[in-house]
Amino acid sequence: MKKENDYFQVFHIDGERPGDIHRGEIAVDIANYFSDHLSELHSPTIAIRTLTDMQAAVLKYSELKFAHKSSWDWDRSEKWAPGECGIWFSTYLALKKFVATSSSETKTILLIEDDIWFDKESTDFLDLISTSYRQLPTGWDYLTLYVPEPNREKYEESFHIGEVDVCKNYSDYCAVAILYSAGGARKIIDNCEIEVNDPADVTILHDKKLNGYCILPSRHRAVSIFSYLNETENSTIQGDVERYSVDAFVLS
Repeated sequence: MKKENDYFQVFHIDGERPGDIHRGEIAVDIANYFSDHLSELHSPTIAIRTLTDMQAAVLKYSELKFAHKSSWDWDRSEKWAPGECGIWFSTYLALKKFVATSSSETKTILLIEDDIWFDKESTDFLDLISTSYRQLPTGWDYLTLYVPEPNREKYEESFHIGEVDVCKNYSDYCAVAILYSAGGARKIIDNCEIEVNDPADVTILHDKKLNGYCILPSRHRAVSIFSYLNETENSTIQGDVERYSVDAFVLS
């Protein structure tokens, strides 16, 4: 991976909720951690807190086509939290900017939410990214660098591809840290400009047409979710509990 060809983006929103100030400091630390090795994309994080925000964003970023029915059988079908819309818009804009940066097919973008946790005093996470990247096969679309602990039990030997760090993706939620290829970014952009059925993590990780990979369960020592360590300091993007049907915020 090379700084002139590979990018990162930390999604963070300044706020006054418990833990927001500290999360802001950590977001800066994360950016500093990666800036010597990757180029910062400087794409916006879209703040959506209310139903009114959701309605305005759908009109402003009309390229994303929110559908009226979930594609998957899950218990929040057709109900959206404002933060879930915010991360979709943020992800979409980052991927759009990324694919426009150059014509190189070997470039990558690392998208990170601000509730990620890793030891910034060590190189474990950077090592995990670089070594895992080198093990990915031709035609890969994304590599998720964190799998929630409950999902790790879903790992089976059939997911193994003969590498020491990566395997076929077996996670079905949580997009706190994902590395995308240029080809994968284009596929996701094209798909969500046709129809958005579910939150970004569910959509991307469930899509069998994407060539997705993740790190093996044995490699999860390097990264975690900060809210697991301190429940008052979860992501500034997620965390809203009020949910709305698509009919409430897609007015056309």
